[in-house]
Amino acid sequence: MGLMVKPIMDYKMCPSNVTLDSNKVYIAVHATNQPDWEKYGLIFVDGFLLERGEYEIVAEHKKAK
Repeated sequence: MGLMVKPIMDYKMCPSNVTLDSNKVYIAVHATNQPDWEKYGLIFVDGFLLERGEYEIVAEHKKAK
């Protein structure tokens, strides 16, 4: 399942210039390779690992069978 999310705050990955802007919407994927990913609502967004409360879900897309 794909997600469209909006981060609650801005993020910057140092020392690179990779950022997440809290005013933009991003594609995210569930972090199924992380322990307790469902319990904590873990997702990956452009290399950032975010947990529930650090993002707002804008839309969910279920894969067609």
